[in-house]
Amino acid sequence: QLTAALSILTAPTKFVLLEAPTGAGKSAIALAIAGLVARDGGHTYITTSTKDLQDQYMGLVGTVSTAQAMGVTVRGRGNFACHIDARDTAANAICTFGAKCRFAGLGHNSAAGCGYYDQLREALAPDPINEDNLLVRRPATVFNLAYFLAETNYARRFPKANVLVIDEAHDLRNQLEKFAQVEFRQSTFTTAHVPWPNAQSAADWVDWAVSLDLPAREELTE
Repeated sequence: QLTAALSILTAPTKFVLLEAPTGAGKSAIALAIAGLVARDGGHTYITTSTKDLQDQYMGLVGTVSTAQAMGVTVRGRGNFACHIDARDTAANAICTFGAKCRFAGLGHNSAAGCGYYDQLREALAPDPINEDNLLVRRPATVFNLAYFLAETNYARRFPKANVLVIDEAHDLRNQLEKFAQVEFRQSTFTTAHVPWPNAQSAADWVDWAVSLDLPAREELTE
């Protein structure tokens, strides 16, 4: 696994695809990469397709000899209860509607207690100093892929990492398509004075969308 990690890091190409059977230790290889990068002062982001795999990574960190310290895992709002109203998740918390909350935010004035923001503060905090006054470098931040795409494209709170490891890469296309999906409402077209079709089938919708292509291009060029 360490040999595989070294081979990946020294590869002449920017992108490397690792295909290995179940049980080959791909997660351990990813953490070995993170450990080697951290030893040189860098940081690695690891994305997974499921929360269970996130937990698996966090269980493995520390068992790999090249990992200097525990990594951190980051999840979306829906994984945490609202600290104000535990009957709901942080995804529907009052702070998401613009209301002020002393637990929300990443500044020094924000109180601890909100699981969502607490994890972000931990992940974004400088590497800790141990009892011997030595820097303890955290090798990796582990994200759920869907949250990673939203975080890096919208919130952009995390700096660029030296290495990005995408676990379960066969699901990458599906995740990207979901992320890039655009939803249009009938009211949008009504406002734009575009007639709404009387579509009876998927083919009718496709024909309607194609019929809008040329007028839209002409509008954009004017």
